[in-house]
Amino acid sequence: MKNCEIKDCKQTLNPQDPKRIYVYDENLQEEIAMRVCDQHYKEHIDEENDVDWQQAIDSIEDTE
Repeated sequence: MKNCEIKDCKQTLNPQDPKRIYVYDENLQEEIAMRVCDQHYKEHIDEENDVDWQQAIDSIEDTE
């Protein structure tokens, strides 16, 4: 079984529902795909949702 590609994570990937996130690589100057465990995938999605909500709130406050 393969492990999560996040540094220092030893969890295995979900073989029935493999997940992938895209992370910006400074050296390549582009986004790369990383295979991740369920926990890191959920954390990544939650973080993106938080950023999206904050941007929406900021844009509403700017128009008022």
